[in-house]
Amino acid sequence: MPTTSFRNTVDVGENPLVMPVLAALQAADKPLAIHELMAAIKAQHTLPTLDADLQVALFQMNWLLMNALYQLQHNLLSEGYYLAIQTLHIELQSLSADASVADGQALKSDRLRDYYLDWQHFNGTTKADVDALLRGVWQQFTGRDQQADALAVLSLDEDADWATIRTRYRQLAARHHPDRGGDAQAFMRVRQAYECLQQARR
Repeated sequence: MPTTSFRNTVDVGENPLVMPVLAALQAADKPLAIHELMAAIKAQHTLPTLDADLQVALFQMNWLLMNALYQLQHNLLSEGYYLAIQTLHIELQSLSADASVADGQALKSDRLRDYYLDWQHFNGTTKADVDALLRGVWQQFTGRDQQADALAVLSLDEDADWATIRTRYRQLAARHHPDRGGDAQAFMRVRQAYECLQQARR
């Protein structure tokens, strides 16, 4: 990973995670998954105090992390680096001679990128909004294939019994829980899948 100081091009702005994210990426010796990045940050830095409601706090922490990544992706281009951002592959990459390709990848209009760079989505999102987002996840499991979809999220076969479902849920919930360095979105999806199966099978 690069050891460059990146001079003064990184603008922390309102996000306290920008510099911790950059430090974690520079220290990594391999690409990081999103939950690995969060775990690395938690191990070295004090995280900001967020909403008292757990679901809102999960949303806020995930939003701050993604905002920091997209800020860095934009700002580090001038230093000769491209930040690849995928759920399972986050990595600082040195630009090749053909830097225009990476420039285009980083700066093109992207709905996800635009969402995470607009602070109105952080400051203006209420508990009701987060609940609505969760209901949207729940609705993905409605319809005739709802149990199959939920089992797929838990990586289980359709003939899995309730004891197996419960054990698998506990394993995945522990792995993805944000307090243990997990991915907030993955945690919420696992929880919704479990609740779907709980209603259907008990």
